[in-house]
Amino acid sequence: MMTIDEMISKYKLDLHPDGDKIQMAAGGGKKLSKSEMEALKNAKPEIVAELKARKDAETKAREDAKARLAANVPGLEILRDVLTRQEMYHDAFNRMMEDEGNDGARPPKRPTDDIEGLKAQYPAAVAYLKAEAYEDASNYAKSAAGKKAKQAIADGVNYSEVIAQMEAEWQAHCDEHMWD
Repeated sequence: MMTIDEMISKYKLDLHPDGDKIQMAAGGGKKLSKSEMEALKNAKPEIVAELKARKDAETKAREDAKARLAANVPGLEILRDVLTRQEMYHDAFNRMMEDEGNDGARPPKRPTDDIEGLKAQYPAAVAYLKAEAYEDASNYAKSAAGKKAKQAIADGVNYSEVIAQMEAEWQAHCDEHMWD
């Protein structure tokens, strides 16, 4: 007799978006025997309860991580919004310059945000965004260093030390693979 966890794993079961229904992963291609179907049918309430518990735990973990990030990295959303406005301005300005029919009489309005002041006010957010940029790198080592640093900053570790460690880790990797 299989446990509920074994059934979920073996048959790749998940909750159907409609509610208390179970669905198997697409592309399995294997037909279940009558005994397997009967076992799944009999265990359906326990399977649904376990899948709901897992989903609730994942949701709670995401919410906790989001709250921890907001508490440990103040100003992150403010800085992201300001940087997004700056990027939108630059994109609009470049489109204006590329448009041969536009003589520059109506340029896009430049954002008035004080980016440098906000960076000074929210240094942890600046460090987090730097770690995020490292994480987005195409090099696996740089990306891994950024991911680790981003998580550490979100967990409340001193951002100055984390960034220094991230940059040292990347530099060590570069030095090690300089002649590759």
